[in-house]
Amino acid sequence: MTAYPVHRPRFFRFQTRASSVERPGNPVRPPLDTRHSPPRGPIPYEPGPDHILWVMLLAAVGLSAGCLARPHLNKQSFIFAPPSLSAPGTGAGSRVLGLRTLQVAAPFEGRGFVYRTGEFSYDRDPYAEFMVSPAEALASPIRTRLRQAGAFSAVVEAGSALKPDTLVEIHVDQLYGDFQQPDHAAAVLAMRFAFFDSSNGVPAGVLLERGYSRDIPLKAPTPAALIEGWNQALAQILDSALLDFGRAGANAPK
Repeated sequence: MTAYPVHRPRFFRFQTRASSVERPGNPVRPPLDTRHSPPRGPIPYEPGPDHILWVMLLAAVGLSAGCLARPHLNKQSFIFAPPSLSAPGTGAGSRVLGLRTLQVAAPFEGRGFVYRTGEFSYDRDPYAEFMVSPAEALASPIRTRLRQAGAFSAVVEAGSALKPDTLVEIHVDQLYGDFQQPDHAAAVLAMRFAFFDSSNGVPAGVLLERGYSRDIPLKAPTPAALIEGWNQALAQILDSALLDFGRAGANAPK
């Protein structure tokens, strides 16, 4: 009987990553997916510039909303109403009046309503505005009131065939809602008038130069109440200017 050598199976010992921990001098390597990752923890929040801008914008809107009470945020447009004849006429005049210029101070010449919120701070309402520029909105009611007063034989438009022998220049210095004290809000309007003798449409001697200002308390903190206050202020200022023009004898026949 032939004897064959016995082959015993060899068992190999595979070293795992865990076994390397037990061997001295063998550094422990973290798994590949976390080897270069920073330790996890709560991520601090740092607001970016866009976030800061939105916070500032919301604060500004909140400030505007605090000035006027609005039932909704739809944009509203307003115009000046022709002032009613609230003062007696100065008597029929023979002069022909032409409105030479009507200018509004730069801070108030935009269409948006302007609110004064502090001694040196103002805010513009993005939801309440004039339908046209303030200068255009004022021109028509002023001409209407000057015609109604009877102090002039005619009030003509620019380019009219009827040549004026008297010219007026009007400058609006202030046009805003005063909300420095919300419980005592007011419509503020300040205007300057300069009446001139005229020859062929060119200003000559000054007949009257004077400024007028009115603060009208608001019935309610709303844009509608503000335009109502401005209309009342405009009527009072025009009445005063016409009375002064008559008292100065500037409406006497030439």
